[in-house]
This record gives sequence, structure tokens and C-alpha cells, in this order.
Amino acid sequence: MERKAFLDQEPPPGYVAGLGRGATGFTTQADVGTGRIVPASFSDEESDDEDFVDDRFKDADETENGLSGFKEKDDSDNEADQVFAEIEERLKRRNKRKNEVQEDEEPLDEIKKNFQELKKNLTSISEEEWFNLPESGDLTRKNKRARLEEQQQQRFYAVPDSVINGVVADTMETSNSIDVTKISVAKDRLLGLRLDEQLDTEGNDVQEYLNSLKEQEDFSAKFGDINRARLILNSLRKTEPHRGSSWIASARLEEQSKNFSKAKELIIQGCKMCPRDENVWLERIRLNKTTDTTLCKIIVTEGLQYNIKSVKLWLQAIDLENESFSRKRILRKALENLPSSVPLWRRMIEEESSQEEKLKLLTKAVELIPDNSELCVDYIRMEQKHNLERAKLFLKDSLTKIPQSVDLTLLSCEIKEYEQFLGGEPTSTEKLSIVFLDVLQSLKNQDKKLTFKEWLKYCEEYEKKGEYKNLVKVIIENTVTLGFEDVPEPELVATVNKIAHEYEGTELARLSSLIYYALTEKFPLNSSAWKSFINHDKSGIEDRFEKCLDKNPTWVEFWISYNSTLLKNGNIEKAREVLDRATKHNPRDPKLIVKSIEFCFNGPNRTESLELIEKGIAKFPELKIFYIYKIKVSDALKTSSNMLLQICDDGISKHSKAEEMYLLKSEILIKGDDFDKARTTLEQGITNCSQSFSLRLKLCFLDEFKMRIITRARTVLELAVTEIKSDLTWFELIRFENRNRSKEDAQIVLSKALQKHPSSVLLLILRIQFEERTSKRRNLYIESLKKTNEDKLLVSVIAHNLWRRDGKPEKAFKFFKQSLESSVENGDILSIYYNFIRKNGSPEQLQDFWTTVDKIDKDQLKKGYYWIQETQDLTPWKQTDEMIENTARKLDNDLIYT
Repeated sequence: MERKAFLDQEPPPGYVAGLGRGATGFTTQADVGTGRIVPASFSDEESDDEDFVDDRFKDADETENGLSGFKEKDDSDNEADQVFAEIEERLKRRNKRKNEVQEDEEPLDEIKKNFQELKKNLTSISEEEWFNLPESGDLTRKNKRARLEEQQQQRFYAVPDSVINGVVADTMETSNSIDVTKISVAKDRLLGLRLDEQLDTEGNDVQEYLNSLKEQEDFSAKFGDINRARLILNSLRKTEPHRGSSWIASARLEEQSKNFSKAKELIIQGCKMCPRDENVWLERIRLNKTTDTTLCKIIVTEGLQYNIKSVKLWLQAIDLENESFSRKRILRKALENLPSSVPLWRRMIEEESSQEEKLKLLTKAVELIPDNSELCVDYIRMEQKHNLERAKLFLKDSLTKIPQSVDLTLLSCEIKEYEQFLGGEPTSTEKLSIVFLDVLQSLKNQDKKLTFKEWLKYCEEYEKKGEYKNLVKVIIENTVTLGFEDVPEPELVATVNKIAHEYEGTELARLSSLIYYALTEKFPLNSSAWKSFINHDKSGIEDRFEKCLDKNPTWVEFWISYNSTLLKNGNIEKAREVLDRATKHNPRDPKLIVKSIEFCFNGPNRTESLELIEKGIAKFPELKIFYIYKIKVSDALKTSSNMLLQICDDGISKHSKAEEMYLLKSEILIKGDDFDKARTTLEQGITNCSQSFSLRLKLCFLDEFKMRIITRARTVLELAVTEIKSDLTWFELIRFENRNRSKEDAQIVLSKALQKHPSSVLLLILRIQFEERTSKRRNLYIESLKKTNEDKLLVSVIAHNLWRRDGKPEKAFKFFKQSLESSVENGDILSIYYNFIRKNGSPEQLQDFWTTVDKIDKDQLKKGYYWIQETQDLTPWKQTDEMIENTARKLDNDLIYT
């Protein structure tokens, strides 16, 4: 252990060890010397001599042997003598120091008397000196107090037997541990919420009282800082008495501490010490403005005597007047002293109500201040309504003086649009674009380059005023790429689309439409720009589709989307025409043939769709999609089962690796109750498509539900788990065990599955659904959301549990909104939300849901456990709303997915 440094240092004067623990001090024999009484014969004058040695105690002569018989000392004797000499010397120093301290110390009674006098003198010190007294620092009890306060703040709860049993059980299974600390924290939160609710019920008086207590706490916390600030500012005022900022800071400090009289006294002194500082006078006016307006007028008058050129003081004097006549009188006097002040001229113009008087004042102002762009712009805008030619001449002259002013250069465009309006010219933007391009060039020559966002600010001002609509369009079209010169095209389009989206639904919604249009003009081959432009508004959507497809006739997806939009609007004839035009431009695209087949199937003549399918098979024999639709359409047209099986066999012979062929054939056989042949077909499909999960699932359902051979069904799933490395196989095996054995067996399989797939959304959903305890389920929510990065399907399942299992529909609605915020690709999410909204929502909310569904492209919904099963049956081209309702029926229970 390292020796402490203070042990080798000199103790302070008067130090007595252990005094703080109650010791009174003591002396030892070593402190006072030997206790023997010295005989008088030895206490003579000679004994005072330090060198005196009694003869009786002299050592034997060197020639004598002494008692020991030794003639001389050895080395060990010399070393011992030296050690004892050092000890004696140290003891002498110690005794000497102790005697000196005792002489310097005052008697205890004298100390008490002095302390009493000091305490009496405390009554005469000032408040400032009192707060500057140092803290005593009760170090002995400080830690004890802190410990007691901490114990008082702690709360302890009785732990129920269920938690204890859960902890005991969890020691056997470490994967599901109960966090007792979290339970305690949750109870604290619950207690806090109940207290908050109680406070809310007691009215606003309680809240006001709590706010006042908080203000007192804040003030007491800052009190030490305020006093230190007072000392610093006091020192500053003494060292630099003519510095106005010190007086202002001192006054504001007193104002902050609610000492308003002291603040006013300080600022009055500041005005005396710094009469030429306008800010000191303004601060004095501010402090008195709410209480005494007359005094403020006197103050501003006195301040202007010292600061006649202060624009701020003149404006303050104007603001203190209530009558327009008085304000004008002060303004005239101010302009006599400050004829070149722009704020004063602008204020003078605002006070006038007549347009003619305003024009006269502006004329005078621009004569006196010809280099101010704001006044010039105001004058030109007003003058062009009275004399357009004079306004144009003045603009030309002003641009020579202030060529870098953006507002002045834009005036040339404003005048051009105003001329077109007066002349009754058609609303063409070509001439206006030429003028604006000249504006951009002139600004570029002056090294003045504005970005697109900066130009948008000018457009916002015009749009709010409802003026110069053509100019707004021209500005956006010609500046949409400014500031993005080094940005790649996809990133530029995405950024500008985001800017345009921010204007949607606001009073400036027209700007979003103009921005989208400008992007399509700059990047006519960018599909993202066209998609945003087409879909941002329903009105005029057909015209936007036509513009897009005129420039990009090979964009098949846009043709299909255009056709779907027309069908939704009930315009069937035009939808057929669009398909014909699309096929003409893209004769070799199979998507258009499939769309034509769907169009014919949903029309009055369904047999025509079979003819188109045959054409598709002839054109694209390598595509399985036409055989799939041939089977589905033939089944919908009530074709005989033998004929359907023959079509399936033809499809399998051409596409033996297509799992859909085996699924459809087995579905036809199951409908005819030929289970053995259906099983043989599925086994054939598994042989040819070894990684197909859908075929194994179909085979398992056949064995379990149709043939009632549970053991064989389990074998199918166990083989799938070993051969297909997917969480879906484990998911089905767990559900199978839950159906046919017990929940405990299913949970054992779930634990194994989570070891292999710890971030699987479906497995984590099962883990949540199997948990019956609400508190434990909440912990699983948080853990699962972290593992899956807040997967939307998981959020929907949590919302469903909050509704069905916890009885909290309001909270569930917030979770559902989060799952539907961005684009949805999982059809199960829509179905779960549909179940909730049709039972808990209003008719308006249900209508909003279907409106949202209409905006979703059906091809976008490619995920979902039950959604995918819905697409694999024999019914072709189901509508989205029909699929949502069918899937919702499968999910309409408390423990979905189990």
C-alpha cells in the first residue's frame, strides 16, 4: 500500500489528533521528559552548560577494560549509537515545536468571547455581504444526508407469487427471463400517470401552483449565479462607467430577479453616464413602456436631445404616439434630421392612405436615396400603374446604378407580364421566358447566382399575393436545376420531387404542380419524374398520361396504369382504345397481351380471352404465365375436369419446373375428391421443384385436413425443415404442433427455430402470440421491434394485440397508422387493418381506407402469408378489395397467425 504524502509533512499549528472525533488531547512522558526528581546536588549552575558531564558517569578510560573487558567498540555499537542519537534529536525537535504551539495558543475562554463578538457583528452586514459568506461545508454528514434522501425517494413493491414463479421457471429456460427491475419501473410509471390524472382533475389552480413552485426552484438554483453576476457587473460599471452595455446588462439582471425598481435606478444612472448611447435610452423606454407611456415620451425626447441622428429612437418616438397626425409630425421632424434614412421613409409612406401621396413621397425618397433597391422597387411598381413608360425609364436608370439587385432585375419581367395583360395578349410564356433568361444572364455577369430554393422564395411571395402567375411558371421552369449542377439525375429528381411534395395540400399547392411539370420538361425520359407528375393530383390525370405516352410510347407500365385508371373511372371504350394503341407501339410485349386477356375476361365476351391466350402461347411458348391463365380461365368458363387436367398436363410437359402447374392441377383434383392423385401430383412437383415451399405446404394440408393422416403430414413438414433452409418451414411446423399436439410442444419447436432464425418476423410474431402475460408481452414487443428494425407486419400484429387482447383500440389505431405511413407491399397488413377499421372505425375512416387501397397498385402487393395463398387458387384476376376481404376473414381471430 502506498504511503500517504501528508504523513511525512509537518502538522499545522495547534493540531491535536482525533479532536474531530471527541478527543481532548493528552501528553505522554516522551513529551515532557523523564518523571524522576533530580537531586539538588545535580541542579547547579554547571548543569546549564550543555557540555557539562558528571565525572561519575564518564566512560572508562581507553586504557581501562571496564566491566566487559573490551578495549574498544565494534561497528554494530557505533551504528546503534548513531540510531539512538537521531531518535533523541527528533524527540527534542518535537518537544520544542509543541512548547511553541502551546505558548501561541489563546485560552479557550478568550476564543469563546471573540466568537460571540463576531456573531453580534453579523447583524450589521449587508445582504450582499451575507450571500458572499463562504459555505461551512458539513463534510461529516454530507454523504449521510445524500444517502437518506436517496432512500426516501426509493419505492418498494410487494412482488406477487406469479412473478416469483416466473423467475424460478426462467432460471430453467434462460431465453425468456423476467426483468423484475423493468416491472418496478413500470409500476413507477403507472403511479406517476395516476398522479398526473389526479392533478388534471383538480383543475388549473393546481397546475399554476406547480408552475410557481418550479419558478421558485429555478430562481433558487440561479440565485448564486445572479449574485456572482451582480459583483462582476458592479466591477465593470466601476472600471468602465461610460460603457452602456454594462448598465443595460445590470438592469436586465435585476429585471430577471424581479427587482424592477433597482433595474430602473440602474438604467437611469446609465443614461446619465452614457447619454450618447441610444441603446441605453431604448432600454429605459422598454422598462417603463408597460407602466407609464407619458414617462416614455419624456425619456425619448430627452434621449433625442443627445442622439438626434438615432433612427431607432425616432421610430420609438413614433410608436409611442396613438394619433396618425402626431406620428406624421414626428416623422417629418425625423426626416429633417435624417433625410437619407430608408426605415423612416418607408414608415412615412405607410402612414399615408392616398396612393397619390404615397407616389409623391416615393418620388422624393428615390431622389434623395437613389442607390436603395427597396425604395426603387416600390416606386417602379407604383409608377407603372400611372405611367408605364416613366417606370421603364427609371428601371433602366436604376439597373445601371444597382445592377446586382435581384428584385430590380425581376421588375423587367413583371413589367413585361403587365404589358401583356394590358394589351390583352394570350397567356404565352415564350416572350416572358426570353426576358427572364436575360435576367439570369445579367445576374450571372454580376457573379450573382441563386439556387432553385432561393428562386422559390420569390415564387412563394408572388403566389401568396396572387400576382404574376406566368412569371412564377417561367421562374420554376428555368431554375429547377440551379444548385444541382454536380448532382446525378436520379438524385436530383428525387430531391426536387420531395420539395414539390411539401407544397401539396397547402395554399401554395399550385407550385407543386409547376415543379413536377418543370421536371418532366427538363428530364422527359425520367420515369420517376413522370410518375410524380401524373399521380400528384386526380384532376387532369388523363391529359398527363397522354403527354407522357406521347413522348415515351414504349413505357408499357404507364400504358397499363393508364388503362387501369380509365377502367376505375368507368371509361371502358377509351380503356380498350388505350390497350390497342399500347399493343401497336409494343407488339412483342407479353404484359400487354396479359392485360388484354384480363380486359376481355372482365368484359361481356369471356371466350375472346381464350383466343388471346392461345395467341400468347404461340408467340411466347417459353412463358408459363399463359398456361396458368389458360387453366384459370378455362375453370372459370366451366370447362370439364378432364379437359382441365389435359391442359395442366400440357403445361407441365412444357414447364416441368413451374410449381404453379402442380398446385393448380392438385387443386382441380381436390375439388373432384381425388385425393390420391392430388397427392401423387404434389409429390411429382416436389421432385421436380425441390425448393418449393408452397408444394410441401399444400401436401401437408392435404394429409392433415383431407386425408386425416397426421403422422404423414408431420413427416412432410419435418422433411421440409431439413431440406429448405427457410423460416417459413419452421413457422408451419410450429403451427402444426400447436394444432395437433399442444402449445408447450409448439414453444419447444419455436425455441429451436429462433436459434436458427433470430430475426424472423413470423417466428417473433408466434413468440408474441404464445405469451399470455401482458407485462411479458410488452417486453417482447420492444425486443422484437429492435430485431426486425420495426417491421410493418410486426407493428400491425402489435396493434392487433392492443385491440383484441388488451382492449386499447385508441392506442392500436396509432400503431396501425405507423404501419401504413409509407408504401405497403404486404397484403396481410391491409387485411389486419381492415378487420380493425370495420369494427372500430367510423364510416368516414372506412371510406378513407378504401381510397388508400385504390391508390395502391395491385402488382405492388407481393408479400403476405395469407395474401400469397389467395393469389394461388383457381380464380383469375381478383380485385384488390375482394382479396382483402377474403384474407381478412382468415385473420379474423384473437391470435392471428397461430
